[in-house]
Amino acid sequence: MSRNAHSEPKSKTVSHFAENLLRPVEFAAKDNYQKIDTVRGLEGTASKIVGEMKGAVDFKKWEGNIIKLGNLFIGYDLKATDEKQSTLQEAGEILKRIASANPTASVDKATPPANSNRKPSINLSELRERFNTPATFVKGVGPKRAKVFEKKGVKTVEDLLYYFPKYYINIRGVK
Repeated sequence: MSRNAHSEPKSKTVSHFAENLLRPVEFAAKDNYQKIDTVRGLEGTASKIVGEMKGAVDFKKWEGNIIKLGNLFIGYDLKATDEKQSTLQEAGEILKRIASANPTASVDKATPPANSNRKPSINLSELRERFNTPATFVKGVGPKRAKVFEKKGVKTVEDLLYYFPKYYINIRGVK
């Protein structure tokens, strides 16, 4: 294995991983927890990210919080809605505390350098508007599929982004 393959995971901080887990947690808690049932598989996602946190460079600093976070999500997918709400609330507080300690969080990464060929960044209100676009405007989502999504509580593009499959079939090894 190359030298970079061993050193790359160690270069990330706990706050980097906390930000990744905070997104679906905040989405599930959105609008007084109305989206809680549209976020599926959060237990597995949280378990994976907490595992990655244990390999971060500043793990020792956050060890107690990370262990507590991992314990919060044990059995999450089988919990009742009110238990999920309290889990998300407690996890959100921990994740925000960790994410706010990120020294690079305030750096505006959306602004490209002056000599860059990248497209200019869009403003947040425009992005919010795009996320609130009805799911029926997404290519491949017709009236029938839109009805199926609506039954599952998926109405906007943002809802689609956080709607994770319950399972998938790995066909990589099929010959």
